[in-house]
Amino acid sequence: MLPIAGIVGSFSAGDLAMLLGLASGAAACGFVCGYRTLRTKWEARLLETAAAARASDQRWELLFEQSPLSVQLFRPDGQCIRFNDAWRRMFGLSDEQGLAFNVLKSPDLIESGAVEHIRKAFEGEVVVVPPVPFPVNTDPPEIRWIGGLVYPVKNCAGE
Repeated sequence: MLPIAGIVGSFSAGDLAMLLGLASGAAACGFVCGYRTLRTKWEARLLETAAAARASDQRWELLFEQSPLSVQLFRPDGQCIRFNDAWRRMFGLSDEQGLAFNVLKSPDLIESGAVEHIRKAFEGEVVVVPPVPFPVNTDPPEIRWIGGLVYPVKNCAGE
């Protein structure tokens, strides 16, 4: 009898492939019943984990899109890669204009001194940017005072 049936925990697809390979070898030697049980349990666990990941992604999307606070995501070079509807309404920009925006190269943010605070966030700090005047694309054009909290989003390795 193989001591595999009692394995509990969270496993990667590679772990599953390895264990199914071992179980297949065991099945070829006559352990067919245990192999099928193990395979069924692992497949169910994979489906359950995938469903939980999809649900988590959907919750994040809803929080991001429906937030009444303007949220913007940037690449490490300052180029905007995503923003929510609250940001779009606040600045009155199209998707193309918003995605063309680089927070580290904005002449208005450079002139106001805000970019120095923002740059610290790109270096790894959590930064409160004090309100500064910023021209908004409205008709007629207007100046809005903007400020905010800027922080790095890091991966599991802290990068």
